[in-house]
Amino acid sequence: MAFFGRPLHHVVIEICPEEISPANNDDSQKTPAYLDNVHFFTKYLSVQNLCITGHLGWPSMFQFIENILLSCSSDLVQVEIKMSIDEDAIKGDDLRREFCGGKIFNTVKKLVLSFYAEEEFEVSAIRVGQILAAFPNILDLWVDAGLLRLVFREGSLCPSFLSTLRVTEDMTGSQCAALLNLTQPLKSLYIQAAFNPPSDDWDEKVDIDVAPVLYNVLSRHRHTLEYLALGLDELCRRSVWKLPNFPNLKRFNCLSGCEEAVTFESRSINHSETFPRLESLRFAEWDGDWTPCFQSFFPARAGICQSVRKFHISEWLEPDSSSDEEDEEGRIDARFGRILKFFPNADHLFMQRLKRYLTRKKLILK
Repeated sequence: MAFFGRPLHHVVIEICPEEISPANNDDSQKTPAYLDNVHFFTKYLSVQNLCITGHLGWPSMFQFIENILLSCSSDLVQVEIKMSIDEDAIKGDDLRREFCGGKIFNTVKKLVLSFYAEEEFEVSAIRVGQILAAFPNILDLWVDAGLLRLVFREGSLCPSFLSTLRVTEDMTGSQCAALLNLTQPLKSLYIQAAFNPPSDDWDEKVDIDVAPVLYNVLSRHRHTLEYLALGLDELCRRSVWKLPNFPNLKRFNCLSGCEEAVTFESRSINHSETFPRLESLRFAEWDGDWTPCFQSFFPARAGICQSVRKFHISEWLEPDSSSDEEDEEGRIDARFGRILKFFPNADHLFMQRLKRYLTRKKLILK
């Protein structure tokens, strides 16, 4: 492929521990031969996007991952390391070595880190800080919530050019607090789920309330954020969600069906003040459960927002006009007519379908 001028830009390497495990490696040439295959795909095919996935069963497998990275060409711009881990994999002197011998990957702009432990154990020995330091020029970082306290430690240096952060998995209050150590202003922030562990029902340590910490994090980046995706966990009944004003936000995505009310700086929302430059607004699937959240964003009296050009509710399909069967809980009622009023310049397909549905149900006039 490289010979004919068609380099393979995106490569996924899945590590199979049985193939390279010392315990099973009776043939001393087995591991080098395995790595030779990796060299071909990473170096000679001019890889730009590299994903390394699999299972970490023993410490020296980190060295194997490093060898893969060291064999890459200078065209590398995106790296994903997504591994499940055994406790034995974070023991031993191998983890004390400098990651990749201190090599810096200056061309990499996007980094994805995901380490999943199948059993509960302390993962602080994972060299997340060293890994991050090897990619100083990243613009885009995707990281599990469980790694936030390792990535954004107090007093540690953050990537100088970081502008996009995506936090996956449930994020507790103490994990969210680590984001306050992030010194770089963000343009894009994705939080899959702000979450309070159900300590009343489970034998777990009580974590700090995530809602006020999240508000402080959002306030810190309020002037620079242009895209925000938030999952507000529906089980956080002790939380009082509050959002600051976002003077430059263009896209907002509410990822979950939040069952609690949301408050704003001026208590009641005014879209033209809270989101003065908003162009796109998206909400989770409507099933009737997030009525309090709906009331927060679309109260009976709210000012018209001229800037919004696109409004969408995920997975909402206009019911068949020939069918009388509808989900009573998820049924859209006359309150949704407010959306048409609040965003008069949003005239795309979803809004047309919504207007048609509300008119047919005689919930609004033609």
